[in-house]
Amino acid sequence: MLYSQGDRSSAFYLVESGTVEMSITPATEPADGDEPPSPIPVRRYAAGDCFGASGLMPGDSYRRNTATALNRVTLKVIPHHHFRVMLRDDQFLKAGLRANDVLHHKRQQAEEHVFAAGSGNAAGQPSYVDELEDEQVRKTMSR
Repeated sequence: MLYSQGDRSSAFYLVESGTVEMSITPATEPADGDEPPSPIPVRRYAAGDCFGASGLMPGDSYRRNTATALNRVTLKVIPHHHFRVMLRDDQFLKAGLRANDVLHHKRQQAEEHVFAAGSGNAAGQPSYVDELEDEQVRKTMSR
């Protein structure tokens, strides 16, 4: 486990090799004798992907999910204070992160709609939403 949901965040990560899975544990109050809810896998990151933006924006200092290495993983770790300096000095990076944040919220809304309809993709396979997000990111970054 790289970090747990609810941990204070302090770094941003770039996957150099291996696979990292993000999961969320629903915030529910278990009744007496009930087992706590199981984590729900929400996304996988492979070489070239980055994660760990929680804590980069003011008022957002705790992890919203759990990051678990699924196999041997090599990560580049960028402490948030270094990343903030990069953001201050690099307009391209700043624009890319803003676009990614917007797309992440759109993806969440779409996935919530799919899961509510009972046809969620629990296998972690790329979905139509992933393909749309990738295309939007390509268009944004080409500007």
